[in-house]
Formats: sequence, structure tokens, C-alpha cells
Amino acid sequence: MSSEWTFDLRKYKKMRIGLAFANLGYYNYYAAIYCCAEVIAMIIQNCSFTVHFPQNVTIRENLFNLEKHFIGFQKPFTLVPLPPDAPADIPRIVAASNGQHSQLMFTGTNVQLTVRFDDNFNTDVCKCIEYVRNKSTSMIDALPIIGAEANGKPKLYFSGLSISFLFSEKDGINAPIEYISSNFLKCKSNLREDEAQFRVAYVVDEKYYVNVMLQNYREFANGPDERGSFVKLAPSKEGLLVNLDINDRYAFNNEEGYLSSAEAAEKIVWLAEQFASKYVKEFVEKGEIQYVLE
Repeated sequence: MSSEWTFDLRKYKKMRIGLAFANLGYYNYYAAIYCCAEVIAMIIQNCSFTVHFPQNVTIRENLFNLEKHFIGFQKPFTLVPLPPDAPADIPRIVAASNGQHSQLMFTGTNVQLTVRFDDNFNTDVCKCIEYVRNKSTSMIDALPIIGAEANGKPKLYFSGLSISFLFSEKDGINAPIEYISSNFLKCKSNLREDEAQFRVAYVVDEKYYVNVMLQNYREFANGPDERGSFVKLAPSKEGLLVNLDINDRYAFNNEEGYLSSAEAAEKIVWLAEQFASKYVKEFVEKGEIQYVLE
């Protein structure tokens, strides 16, 4: 790997978060009912959706057609300069939305939409997921443009929606490390804990993974020194980060020849809306999810 694009790899990997799209049919109606029925006192940090498709390292040849296809993104798209033998998972094309809240990124194996929400959205699960839904429908429709097509339909391996929530003292989380350790972890030690993380993966309909991860987070008002050290810097904010990631990789890993579909993506977004609005807060408070099939 040459040093010329090692930097690009580090830069763009920070932007890689799983994400999801959908043009919801009947799922949309019921999800809106459940999602909007309750106001959740937590901050939605970001929401993202990724579609994984068969490898295509010549995706940059479709740049102009992709620019025509995607509405609401700044033109021209950024074409990342890479050598012909660059790994397929390195970003090839990157674009930002007109409002700078969304980023679209094509690698040789997936297309990803990542959205960071402002104060007008970040406490409303419905608005956040609806924003992603409206922006991301065209992601599936774009697959034939890059050659990811079979039998006249977009060809995708699997897809997934990821949502990150922030809980703080306002939500009753005063000591996030102690909270995770005492409520979710069984281990004990006479040593002081500095970080804590808990993760569990559930399976829905023998097809979808529902991953829930809790960890503490810290924010600093200033960056590290020239050595990369945070010495003498106290966190300006601390809290609990909860990541909800729903995808159909369970079916991809367990069913021979499995291919995802627009319908599977619809179900993923619908599940994400239900879990985000009905189960995340309960899981943080009680450590349990009693899923009710709708």
C-alpha cells in the first residue's frame, strides 16, 4: 500500500458507518404510529445506511451518471484519486448534500449514506429516520447504474441501518462507566475502570440481526497535543452512547446464495423505527427487550 493513499484510507474509514434506506410501503404507516407515539429524551447523534453489492472497482467510470441520478447533493462529486490496484473497500466517489448534513460514499463494494442531525431533528426519532428514508430511496435505484443488477432488478448482498443515541445526566446517566459495569457486566475487579462496553446481537425472523451496543463516551473542548496525548485535558462532556444496528446479514451468512432486496430493506427500516422508539430506552433502563411481533 503506497503512502499516497494510506492517508485517504484513514480519513475515509472514519466516515464508514453502516446505514439503511427504504421506500417503505405499509411498513411506513405502522412505523409512524409507533415512532411518534412517544417522545424519547435522548439525542440521536447520527443515522446511516449501507447497501453492499458485488465488487466493482471501475465504479468511477459511472461518475457523471451518478451525479445526474442523485438529487440534493452538491455537484461535482469528489472523485478520489486511487491507483488501479487499490483495495475495493477504499472510497471511490464522495458527495455531500446541499445542506451539509448528509454524506454519500461509494466504494467498490458498497454505497453508504451517513447523516448527522442538528437540533431541529436530533430528539425526534421519527424525523431522523424519515429524513434518511427520503434521502436514501435512490440508493437502491442507483445500483443498476454501476452494474449491480440481476433479472432487471438491483442486485445487493445485504443492507443495514445504524442509529447512534447519546444519553447524559438529563436521562439519569450520571456515571456511564459504573452504569454499564453494574447493570450489564458480571466481571469484578479491585482496579479502577476507565472504559466500559457491552454488546449483544439478537435475531429477528431468522433473517435480521438486531445489534445493541452500549459504551461510555467523552468529548473534549480541545484536541490532543502534537504527540496525540490528552494529558491535562479534562472531558467537557461524558455520557452513554447506544448504537442500534439492524441488518439482514444473518440471512446472508446462513442462507446459501442469499441476495437481499428492496423489501428486506423496507423491513430493516421498519424494525429500526420500532426498536428505536419502543425498545432502546427500556433496554438502557432495565437491560431487557421483550419484542412483540407486530
